[in-house]
Amino acid sequence: MLTQNQMRAKVYNAITNDLTLTGLIDDRLYWIQKPTETDVYPLITYKFVDTIPDYSFGGPGINAQSEEYTVQLDVYTGSNDIVVMDNICEQLKVVMSAECMRLINSNVEFAPDGLQDKIVRPQRWEYINV
Repeated sequence: MLTQNQMRAKVYNAITNDLTLTGLIDDRLYWIQKPTETDVYPLITYKFVDTIPDYSFGGPGINAQSEEYTVQLDVYTGSNDIVVMDNICEQLKVVMSAECMRLINSNVEFAPDGLQDKIVRPQRWEYINV
């Protein structure tokens, strides 16, 4: 079973070890939120939105343990960089799927408050370890 820190490291390492993603975002991967002084895009933030670390289930004669994590990745780009955003999101699918994670939401985009000419596309990924 993974601890929350191990899961956070798993996501971080998966993204930063992928040459395609680092070619697109460089080292702009941030835990929870982007630094307020950052004005270089594209970038990705990541955070846990739900965790169920270690629970048991089963019936007579069956005892299994599982853990679930839901991680949200927010991809930020300039409003004119939709193709770059699409490329990042497609590569995230490759990278996160290789880590046995499953995309659980559809694409949606919004313009965040306070960030002029920027667009965010959140992705939620579920990790279930049984």
